[in-house]
Amino acid sequence: MDRVLPSHPLLLVVYAFLLALPRLTPALALPVFWMLVIPMILVSSATTAEVFRAGIKAIDRGQWEAAESLGMTRRTLMRLVILPQAFRIVLPALLTGLVSLLKDSTLGYVVSYPELMQQGRTVTAYYGYLIQTFLAISVLYVVLNYLLTKVASWLQARSTRKATANPAARVAEPAAAQ
Repeated sequence: MDRVLPSHPLLLVVYAFLLALPRLTPALALPVFWMLVIPMILVSSATTAEVFRAGIKAIDRGQWEAAESLGMTRRTLMRLVILPQAFRIVLPALLTGLVSLLKDSTLGYVVSYPELMQQGRTVTAYYGYLIQTFLAISVLYVVLNYLLTKVASWLQARSTRKATANPAARVAEPAAAQ
């Protein structure tokens, strides 16, 4: 008989926290909530770090040089000049990652955490309103995901509009192409 392995990376990490960690280190028994949250943090942190790295790399070299010419230390340069600009650049991607985390939160059933779908099953078992309960849950998920996606799209369009409206950006483009 073939075993079917979960194809979702987060699910694998949740299983590791649920099954392997308590056996390896019994003293490190985590509450159920943290058996879901820590794997979500671990899996999404790599993606988030890469998004921020790309945002920092997207900042024009002239910004770095201008701040250095003012005598700013590396820490001050990052805090006052680079990171605010990088955050504006990566905000749409971060919101998209938030949509993904919202969808991944449904994996709480693996650790028997009473997430929204599990609560829906409980309500259905208690009251018997199967269709109404899961329709409300699905509408809630769809509306939240839709709103987050729209905000991310709006921020992306806004930042694109600002970049094309900035005359300095248009002057710098031909120079960069040479």
